[in-house]
Amino acid sequence: MNATDLYRSQTGMSEVGAVYGDKKPEDIRIVATKIIQWALGFLALIFLVLIIFAGFKWMTSGGNEEEVKKAQALMKNAVIGLIIILAAWSITYYLIYMFRKTIIDQAVDLNFVP
Repeated sequence: MNATDLYRSQTGMSEVGAVYGDKKPEDIRIVATKIIQWALGFLALIFLVLIIFAGFKWMTSGGNEEEVKKAQALMKNAVIGLIIILAAWSITYYLIYMFRKTIIDQAVDLNFVP
């Protein structure tokens, strides 16, 4: 018996969904994935706004070297932030992959998965 069969064999799961808005229960992994995707999209929007703002500052500096350096520093910091966010995402993705693989391997060893 695998995990999907265990979930479906629970009594009352469909009834709970019918009582609370006729919505079937959603897997917590899917909810977590949606939250992470939303957060990454929001961070990408912040990055885009920072780059556009820094470019605008650079273009409107009027040749003032101090303003140009501030705009370049803002662009550099935005790119560094993006690199940190992508590194955090890739580490999280790797860890989730490894945890999932370990759990599935243990389930196979315990004869939970055919």
